[in-house]
Amino acid sequence: MKNIFILAILFFATLSCKDNAADPQSSGLVGKWENVAFQNISTELPNGGALLKRSNRLPERNYGYEFKANGKLISIESAGWCGTPMTYGTFTGTWSVDNDILTLRKKYWGGDEVRTFKIVRLDNKELTISYIY
Repeated sequence: MKNIFILAILFFATLSCKDNAADPQSSGLVGKWENVAFQNISTELPNGGALLKRSNRLPERNYGYEFKANGKLISIESAGWCGTPMTYGTFTGTWSVDNDILTLRKKYWGGDEVRTFKIVRLDNKELTISYIY
């Protein structure tokens, strides 16, 4: 009986050590997303954030992301340091999710960057992310 108890503990301990990183292919993020609004700092978004809506295509004159099933990323965002007039560019990279943390590794107008967000809400139509600094 003691051996069965020890084996059961080892079995459940092994299950709890499972990697929590989500497979990008199974993520609800796969698809195209357009920024609808930047969100102010609040209890839910301590560093501010953004609301994105699922879209059939990437925007030409707005921030947006395409999360591909293979972990590749296409990002539409500011193409320079000056926002007057605002110009947009297309940048590439990769994305990954670990629990509710979204990490983007990509190019931008100034070089390479890593951006990290907390996924606050995600459904078939909307995505709310909070910035992590």
